[in-house]
Amino acid sequence: MQHATYTLAVGVAIKPGIGGYIQNLLSNETRLLTDVAISETGRPGMVLATRLLDYGNYVTTGGASIPVGMISCDEMEEWQRAITLGRDSSGFDPADLIVTCLKGDPWSCSNFAELNRYVKTNIRRLSQKTELSQRKSALARRVNRASLNHRCKCGSGKMAKNCCGMRQAS
Repeated sequence: MQHATYTLAVGVAIKPGIGGYIQNLLSNETRLLTDVAISETGRPGMVLATRLLDYGNYVTTGGASIPVGMISCDEMEEWQRAITLGRDSSGFDPADLIVTCLKGDPWSCSNFAELNRYVKTNIRRLSQKTELSQRKSALARRVNRASLNHRCKCGSGKMAKNCCGMRQAS
Protein backbone atom coordinates (compact mmCIF):
# COMPACT_ATOMS: atom_id res chain seq x y z
CA MET A 1 0.00 0.00 0.00
CA GLN A 2 3.01 2.32 0.35
CA HIS A 3 3.32 2.63 -3.42
CA ALA A 4 -0.37 3.27 -4.08
CA THR A 5 -1.29 6.18 -6.33
CA TYR A 6 -4.47 8.18 -5.95
CA THR A 7 -5.93 9.01 -9.32
CA LEU A 8 -8.89 9.71 -11.55
CA ALA A 9 -9.40 7.06 -14.21
CA VAL A 10 -11.86 6.59 -17.05
CA GLY A 11 -13.12 3.18 -18.15
CA VAL A 12 -12.09 2.55 -21.77
CA ALA A 13 -13.12 -1.09 -22.30
CA ILE A 14 -14.67 -3.57 -19.86
CA LYS A 15 -13.46 -7.20 -19.76
CA PRO A 16 -16.08 -9.43 -18.03
CA GLY A 17 -14.69 -11.42 -15.11
CA ILE A 18 -11.34 -9.58 -15.10
CA GLY A 19 -11.87 -5.83 -14.91
CA GLY A 20 -11.16 -3.57 -17.81
CA TYR A 21 -8.85 -1.11 -19.46
CA ILE A 22 -8.74 2.31 -17.84
CA GLN A 23 -7.14 5.55 -18.89
CA ASN A 24 -5.45 7.37 -16.04
CA LEU A 25 -6.42 11.04 -16.36
CA LEU A 26 -3.39 12.18 -14.38
CA SER A 27 -0.67 10.27 -16.26
CA ASN A 28 -2.55 9.80 -19.57
CA GLU A 29 -1.65 6.10 -19.78
CA THR A 30 -4.00 3.18 -20.48
CA ARG A 31 -3.64 0.13 -18.22
CA LEU A 32 -5.42 -3.15 -17.48
CA LEU A 33 -7.29 -2.85 -14.18
CA THR A 34 -8.08 -6.16 -12.47
CA ASP A 35 -11.20 -5.66 -10.40
CA VAL A 36 -14.20 -8.00 -10.54
CA ALA A 37 -16.60 -5.30 -9.30
CA ILE A 38 -15.54 -3.01 -12.16
CA SER A 39 -16.00 -5.88 -14.63
CA GLU A 40 -19.59 -6.36 -13.43
CA THR A 41 -20.74 -2.77 -12.94
CA GLY A 42 -18.31 -0.62 -14.93
CA ARG A 43 -19.12 1.06 -18.23
CA PRO A 44 -16.89 2.74 -20.81
CA GLY A 45 -16.72 6.46 -19.99
CA MET A 46 -17.24 5.97 -16.25
CA VAL A 47 -14.90 8.18 -14.20
CA LEU A 48 -13.49 6.60 -11.03
CA ALA A 49 -11.64 8.15 -8.13
CA THR A 50 -9.46 5.34 -6.86
CA ARG A 51 -6.19 4.21 -5.33
CA LEU A 52 -4.17 2.11 -7.76
CA LEU A 53 -1.49 -0.47 -7.00
CA ASP A 54 0.90 -1.09 -9.89
CA TYR A 55 2.00 -4.70 -10.54
CA GLY A 56 3.88 -4.13 -13.79
CA ASN A 57 1.59 -5.60 -16.45
CA TYR A 58 -1.62 -4.58 -14.66
CA VAL A 59 -2.98 -2.43 -11.83
CA THR A 60 -5.49 -3.18 -9.08
CA THR A 61 -7.56 -0.93 -6.86
CA GLY A 62 -6.51 -0.54 -3.25
CA GLY A 63 -10.07 -0.53 -1.96
CA ALA A 64 -13.42 0.54 -3.27
CA SER A 65 -13.37 2.83 -6.28
CA ILE A 66 -15.68 5.81 -6.09
CA PRO A 67 -17.67 6.43 -9.28
CA VAL A 68 -17.57 10.14 -10.10
CA GLY A 69 -19.76 10.12 -13.19
CA MET A 70 -19.83 9.47 -16.91
CA ILE A 71 -17.98 11.55 -19.51
CA SER A 72 -17.68 11.56 -23.27
CA CYS A 73 -14.41 11.47 -25.21
CA ASP A 74 -14.49 15.25 -25.75
CA GLU A 75 -15.00 15.92 -22.04
CA MET A 76 -12.21 13.47 -21.19
CA GLU A 77 -9.77 15.38 -23.42
CA GLU A 78 -10.84 18.66 -21.79
CA TRP A 79 -10.29 17.20 -18.31
CA GLN A 80 -6.85 15.92 -19.30
CA ARG A 81 -5.88 19.33 -20.67
CA ALA A 82 -7.00 21.04 -17.46
CA ILE A 83 -5.21 18.49 -15.28
CA THR A 84 -2.03 18.68 -17.37
CA LEU A 85 -2.02 22.48 -17.16
CA GLY A 86 -2.64 22.19 -13.42
CA ARG A 87 -5.68 24.41 -13.35
CA ASP A 88 -9.40 24.19 -13.45
CA SER A 89 -11.26 25.90 -16.30
CA SER A 90 -13.26 27.89 -13.72
CA GLY A 91 -10.07 29.40 -12.31
CA PHE A 92 -10.82 28.14 -8.78
CA ASP A 93 -7.67 27.44 -6.77
CA PRO A 94 -8.41 25.15 -3.78
CA ALA A 95 -5.12 25.92 -1.98
CA ASP A 96 -6.57 28.66 0.26
CA LEU A 97 -9.52 26.46 1.20
CA ILE A 98 -7.22 23.53 2.06
CA VAL A 99 -4.93 25.72 4.21
CA THR A 100 -7.93 27.15 6.08
CA CYS A 101 -9.27 23.65 6.76
CA LEU A 102 -5.89 22.44 8.03
CA LYS A 103 -5.44 25.42 10.35
CA GLY A 104 -8.87 25.85 11.84
CA ASP A 105 -12.42 24.78 12.25
CA PRO A 106 -13.60 22.74 9.25
CA TRP A 107 -17.01 24.44 9.50
CA SER A 108 -15.35 27.76 8.63
CA CYS A 109 -14.22 26.31 5.29
CA SER A 110 -17.67 25.97 3.86
CA ASN A 111 -18.73 28.39 1.15
CA PHE A 112 -22.28 27.17 1.68
CA ALA A 113 -23.34 29.10 4.80
CA GLU A 114 -26.97 27.95 4.68
CA LEU A 115 -25.99 24.30 4.31
CA ASN A 116 -23.44 24.74 7.07
CA ARG A 117 -26.06 26.17 9.46
CA TYR A 118 -28.58 23.44 8.50
CA VAL A 119 -26.07 20.63 9.13
CA LYS A 120 -24.93 22.04 12.48
CA THR A 121 -28.53 22.49 13.67
CA ASN A 122 -29.63 19.02 12.61
CA ILE A 123 -26.55 17.31 14.06
CA ARG A 124 -27.15 19.08 17.37
CA ARG A 125 -30.87 18.18 17.31
CA LEU A 126 -30.13 14.57 16.41
CA SER A 127 -27.59 14.19 19.21
CA GLN A 128 -30.06 15.69 21.71
CA LYS A 129 -32.77 13.24 20.60
CA THR A 130 -30.33 10.36 20.91
CA GLU A 131 -29.28 11.40 24.43
CA LEU A 132 -32.91 11.83 25.50
CA SER A 133 -33.96 8.43 24.14
CA GLN A 134 -30.95 6.77 25.81
CA ARG A 135 -31.84 8.36 29.15
CA LYS A 136 -35.50 7.31 28.80
CA SER A 137 -34.64 3.70 27.96
CA ALA A 138 -32.10 3.50 30.79
CA LEU A 139 -34.68 4.89 33.21
CA ALA A 140 -37.31 2.41 31.98
CA ARG A 141 -34.89 -0.49 32.46
CA ARG A 142 -34.05 0.64 35.99
CA VAL A 143 -37.72 1.05 36.96
CA ASN A 144 -38.66 -2.40 35.65
CA ARG A 145 -35.75 -4.12 37.38
CA ALA A 146 -36.18 -2.33 40.67
CA SER A 147 -39.90 -3.01 40.93
CA LEU A 148 -39.76 -6.68 39.97
CA ASN A 149 -36.36 -7.90 41.14
CA HIS A 150 -37.03 -8.10 44.90
CA ARG A 151 -38.92 -10.21 47.43
CA CYS A 152 -42.64 -9.62 47.59
CA LYS A 153 -43.95 -7.33 50.33
CA CYS A 154 -46.72 -9.78 51.26
CA GLY A 155 -44.20 -11.95 53.11
CA SER A 156 -44.60 -15.09 51.01
CA GLY A 157 -40.89 -15.22 50.23
CA LYS A 158 -41.53 -15.31 46.50
CA MET A 159 -40.13 -12.80 44.05
CA ALA A 160 -42.50 -9.87 43.43
CA LYS A 161 -42.83 -10.62 39.72
CA ASN A 162 -44.06 -14.16 40.52
CA CYS A 163 -46.36 -13.17 43.38
CA CYS A 164 -48.20 -9.88 43.89
CA GLY A 165 -46.51 -8.29 40.88
CA MET A 166 -48.51 -10.62 38.65
CA ARG A 167 -51.73 -9.67 40.44
CA GLN A 168 -51.04 -5.95 39.95
CA ALA A 169 -50.38 -6.45 36.24
CA SER A 170 -53.71 -8.26 35.67
